[in-house]
Amino acid sequence: MTGGGQTDGIFSVGGTPVTVSQGFQLRTGPGAHSNLEVNYPNADGSGMNQFHLGPPDGYSNFMAGSINCGKKGGGQPQDYPNCIYGYATGTLNGQTATVSINFVDCGEPGTSDTRTISIWYGDYFADPSITAQPPEIFAQGTIKHGNNQAHKC
Repeated sequence: MTGGGQTDGIFSVGGTPVTVSQGFQLRTGPGAHSNLEVNYPNADGSGMNQFHLGPPDGYSNFMAGSINCGKKGGGQPQDYPNCIYGYATGTLNGQTATVSINFVDCGEPGTSDTRTISIWYGDYFADPSITAQPPEIFAQGTIKHGNNQAHKC
């Protein structure tokens, strides 16, 4: 799956709403080469945070699936799967971090596509208990100014 843009919905840094933007090229399977960048401001507006997945930073374990989008748009994803989800490691502001994602392509023009992103400091693959803590950032909602684009597996 490829895409980018802003997520329109619930965004929170310590309970403060923020705008979250992301760009990505995600592949399925353990250790598959993927890229993901997530940017969002500090809650007080004093600067930006950046999560980056990709060589040499991270390990990913993404899987593909199918989600019923209800009334789909035209064009892709007529070929399923239309969803990618899972965990990956990378860096958040230069420190080891873990991201959990669930991105769904509901067809064109992308206005019904959804993204869910949670990021924690620490390595999920070394210590899965980190996800029991509140994430540094949580974003969930439909895409604003962007698109998720599923591709045939």
